Amino acid sequence: MINLQNGRLRAVSVILALAFIFVLSAAAVNPGEQAAGENTEPYYARSGRDSYEYKTIAVLNGISLAVDKDQAAIMVTDTTGKEWHSTPPDYMEDELSNSATKMAMASLIQVSYADITGNITTVNGYAASVRKSTYSVREIKNGIRFTFTFEREGFVVPVEFWLDGAGLNASVVMGEIRETNQNFKLIQVALLQYFGAAKLGTSGYFLVPDGCGALIEYDKSNIFAEHYQQRVYGGELSTTRLEADGIKRQALLPVFGSKQGEEAFVGIITSGAPRAIISAKAAGIDAGYSRIGITFIYRETDMVFIEKKNQTVRIFETRHSAYDRHTVRYQFQSGQKADYVGMAETYRNYLIDEAGIDLKEEKIPVYINLLGGIRATTNVLGFPVNRIHPLTDFAAAADFLQSLISDGVSPVGLQYTNWQKGGDRHPVQTSIKPEGKLGGKSGFKKLLDYCGQNGVKLYPDINLTDIRKTSFRYGTGSAAKSIQKQPAMQYHYRLNNNSAILSEATFLLSPNRFYGLSDMLIKSIRKWDMTSIGLTTLGQKLYSDFGGNHVSRDKAEDIWNEVLSKFKQQPQMEILLSSAAGYALKYADVITDTPSSSSGFDCTTEDVPFYQIALKGLIPLSVETLNHLPDYRKGLLFAAETGAALQYEIFNENEQLLKDSHYYSHIINGLMSEWINKIADGFREIAPLYQAVSGATISGHRRIQPGVAKTVYSNGVVVIVNYNNFDIVHEGTTVKALGFHWEG
Repeated sequence: MINLQNGRLRAVSVILALAFIFVLSAAAVNPGEQAAGENTEPYYARSGRDSYEYKTIAVLNGISLAVDKDQAAIMVTDTTGKEWHSTPPDYMEDELSNSATKMAMASLIQVSYADITGNITTVNGYAASVRKSTYSVREIKNGIRFTFTFEREGFVVPVEFWLDGAGLNASVVMGEIRETNQNFKLIQVALLQYFGAAKLGTSGYFLVPDGCGALIEYDKSNIFAEHYQQRVYGGELSTTRLEADGIKRQALLPVFGSKQGEEAFVGIITSGAPRAIISAKAAGIDAGYSRIGITFIYRETDMVFIEKKNQTVRIFETRHSAYDRHTVRYQFQSGQKADYVGMAETYRNYLIDEAGIDLKEEKIPVYINLLGGIRATTNVLGFPVNRIHPLTDFAAAADFLQSLISDGVSPVGLQYTNWQKGGDRHPVQTSIKPEGKLGGKSGFKKLLDYCGQNGVKLYPDINLTDIRKTSFRYGTGSAAKSIQKQPAMQYHYRLNNNSAILSEATFLLSPNRFYGLSDMLIKSIRKWDMTSIGLTTLGQKLYSDFGGNHVSRDKAEDIWNEVLSKFKQQPQMEILLSSAAGYALKYADVITDTPSSSSGFDCTTEDVPFYQIALKGLIPLSVETLNHLPDYRKGLLFAAETGAALQYEIFNENEQLLKDSHYYSHIINGLMSEWINKIADGFREIAPLYQAVSGATISGHRRIQPGVAKTVYSNGVVVIVNYNNFDIVHEGTTVKALGFHWEG
């Protein structure tokens, strides 16, 4: 157990010291002179006209980019002749917008900054730079560069827009941002917030990557709800949270889109996704336009409560983003491709053509995650004893597999969690050390041999990110630090009020430690001749280290990629990831536990399986753990709808100990003896369809009526799934209640 009291006192002293230093550094300067003096390009000689006059500066593959230098605005014309404006053409006539919103509509960028008291203010580039003629313009290859100087605030922010043959690239040049006023700290830069904004009354929707994917339909969204805002790859884990944020799902993919009638665009964040926020809002209250855009985080912040002073203090990341530029590419679609399926296809093609993902063979219709050891306190002769108890030992795992195979369930993918020494409370794993209570080295070797001889792909899961138990080599000194320079605490939260359970704190391993750790693990894996592993947390958790050896989250993305690449380069190595985020897709041979829903934001109107549509046929997928879902049958139907494999989480004994575990308390069922027949039944139902669509991509998907989905695969297979409690008829075909029908 971790002593939190001393940590709190140290955190308070550090915070007060930081605040004091920040105030002392706020010396008076003349920001206008300093900013102008540092600007290497002369300010643009603006005429002051109010009308927009665009001049084409680049044409590539039928797409043209036009610029109004006087208004600092851009317009893209796609191959169909559709014009996409950075500023809505008739925005000044919008009766729902006030003057401040209209200035934001006219801006290519908005910046948010903090003053010396920690208050955050947002200003837009049009009002603070363009109208004051404190910006410069320079044409670049196939594009344009604007450098906006915010003289009062003391920021110089360059942005670039260019065509690359696939679409429009929009980039904040992070490496050339300058801060010239010590009274203010730059926090965020919002880019193209009104690009392609849809006027009130337009038919269409936004696609957001929340969980499986969700739509915000312009005419159905709750206009009184908070606008959609979600950080790509989830929140920053190294900012300690004493309360859960309430968001159920992560934005796993760096993609968003907008459909307007028969035209659409998809935005792919090609650089800087770990520090990106996707935001969207339907028209109706504060503006007559629906809009979606990206905000890039220049400097992380955190709010810390000081108990003795009863105050909350804002503290700041001492450095800023590591990447030179953060970039979004906009690609345009029309006709039948102008929907979320077309957007998924565009992203899939990007992954193949530019991210270098190779197509993986689909062959396993069922994945099982076996739970290994659990540390729990039980009474022995009247005395409490804390020790490892087997949930599923290695011999029971082999017996279970034998029963499945005898019942016709084959091939099977077997993930094994907490099999290593220490069970669910294991220290950071530096080598292959099977838990003795599960059968030790000899039992683990027998299981490996059995799987190899019977066509079972075994993925022992290795946790590189979490320090669940400190050790001589990896203790609190090895942990990632929060912005207040203390080890970043990771908590479980109470379900009734979302408050942190302080006694269950763990740490995250510093990204700087991953290189040495991965080398040790790979050396041990070679000795065991292992050719498949699970690296589930490495595909889900991406975080910074704000300590002395500062690692920003975008730099951490590079480290994660290097480490995953090391494992992937081992002979015949296959890697299993779970709910994998976009940065890890390239290294996944299978992705289990793919989300079947979104977070359910009030502004979203429909969930769509965008994640599965984008990746089906590219990487083998499974659905979420079926025996943990509130409705098992609908989970199986989702597998039929998306062509994903089935997945179960199973254990053999000691069920009564789960409720007291920090890591297993969410499990309410999964006893091997109770589920083996259900697994066999599910396999027999889904396996023929899975085989029929193996290797195929999804070329069509829609809701043909409430509770009924139709999926069309690239090889001609058509599947109709009925989630209703009654039979339905579609084009002469009857689909039973809670059933599915396929042909082709």
